[in-house]
Amino acid sequence: SSSSSSSSSSSSSSSSSSHSSSSSSSHSSSSSSSSSSSSSSRSSSSSSSSHSSSSSHSSSSSSSHSSSSSSSSSSSSSSSSSYSSSSSSSSFTCPGRFYSTRYPRSDWDTLTFNVSAVGWYCNECPANSVSPASSINISACECTVGFTGPAGGPCAACAFGTYKDSNGTANCTLCPADTFLNKSGGVDAAECAPCTANSTSAEGSSNESDCACIPGYSGFAESGGACSPCGNNTFKASAGNASCSACDSFGFSGEASTSCTCNAGYIDPEGDSTCVAACNLPASVLNIYGSGLSDWNCTCMAGYGGPDCEPCAAGSWKSVNGSDNCTACPINTFSASAASTTSSDCLGCPDFSSSLEAGGECLCNASYTAAGGSTQANLSCVLCAEGTYKNKTSNEPCTECPPGSPLSPAGSNTSSACFLVSASPPNLPTAGGLVILATDRAWIPANLTNITVGGTPCVASAWYGDTSVQCRVASGIGKTAAAELRTAERSFTIDFGFDPPNVTSLSVANAATAGGSSITMHGTGMGFSEYSV
Repeated sequence: SSSSSSSSSSSSSSSSSSHSSSSSSSHSSSSSSSSSSSSSSRSSSSSSSSHSSSSSHSSSSSSSHSSSSSSSSSSSSSSSSSYSSSSSSSSFTCPGRFYSTRYPRSDWDTLTFNVSAVGWYCNECPANSVSPASSINISACECTVGFTGPAGGPCAACAFGTYKDSNGTANCTLCPADTFLNKSGGVDAAECAPCTANSTSAEGSSNESDCACIPGYSGFAESGGACSPCGNNTFKASAGNASCSACDSFGFSGEASTSCTCNAGYIDPEGDSTCVAACNLPASVLNIYGSGLSDWNCTCMAGYGGPDCEPCAAGSWKSVNGSDNCTACPINTFSASAASTTSSDCLGCPDFSSSLEAGGECLCNASYTAAGGSTQANLSCVLCAEGTYKNKTSNEPCTECPPGSPLSPAGSNTSSACFLVSASPPNLPTAGGLVILATDRAWIPANLTNITVGGTPCVASAWYGDTSVQCRVASGIGKTAAAELRTAERSFTIDFGFDPPNVTSLSVANAATAGGSSITMHGTGMGFSEYSV
């Protein structure tokens, strides 16, 4: 087989060199050339023979066809921006900006590249990307400076205001503050142009119009104009191209100021360079111990408190300067005057009075009322007069008993002191049975109300809600007895007289001296059966 191949190769070479025009010789040369090309990867002599055949300029149709095929293959490779070689894989690598993929021979045929030998096929990286020499995958292609994107592309130009100064997959970097870049595809920070002097811009600014004069300066930086410092007694608080503003009549400033300083005695509570009086209160209630540059220098004097330095109310005190609140006097004590400066001003409440809470006024207790003309400074509490009562702690007047009721005792603290007790006749019969009626405006229930006569309870025969009660008196004992009406709150006593017994006759006029005779006595007002003769 080797000998036959060699012979065929020689024949082909000889035929190609001899410029023969015979059809037979031309066909033989074409076959030999094809055979030689197919075996080029296995035999160097065959490769050499094939090269000799394709190099010959024979006029035969076979030679013309071989040369045409070679030209077609070369043209196909060039049109796809790729690079190919028939060299062995051990000695061939793709140059930079390309990556290679090795295909089997059948794949080359399928792709119709008409490559006659197994080899490497080099693909060009996507636009605006590069790869190292010997790259074997598209992922080795990285975006160049000024472009960003993933490995293998696609690669997009860096946006306005950004740049990228190295190959790779990194994001584009924002131009620094106080600069701008008004184009895409920036490759270096040096391309970021600076704003004009005394002006500023945010990171990543894309146009000169993003530049603005810094606080304290005014101008037209957005168009490249100069930024000039604000003059004396003017200011500009924020960045921008607005004009400087004048300080008000209570403030001042130096050159390039961002705010105004208030004059002594004035403050800027809102921080907007608007100066107002630091102490808007009378000097009589203020302790102004500083220069007046701050409201902290205006504090309330002792005896005054709160944000507006109000005088401590009666019943409170404050002993130090400051804006703290006043302190209330302890319960059952009171400071009668306002603006007290010490706790010793809190005096005990007068007799028969008390306070209900710390700092509260002194009030007359129940059963007492404030004497006419009394004030907190000279409070005097007196008993409620007869026929009146007061059931709570206050300085209100005592309440009068209802018309027609007996006068209540002086110092009464309940309406039950205003009883109405009636009995008829004035003297109760010794035999009892008289009905006593008691009336009031606030009787408690009958089971808590009772009447006793001479220490003996009488039975409540009728009870009329909370206005009246009556009972039937038991038989008397021939002498004066007290009738006491008692409720849970209070008792009231009235004396009744009982008629003495009156004997009208005896059944025996004379009785034996030895005794033992029964005498029957007749009369009235005999009273109890235990009454002795």
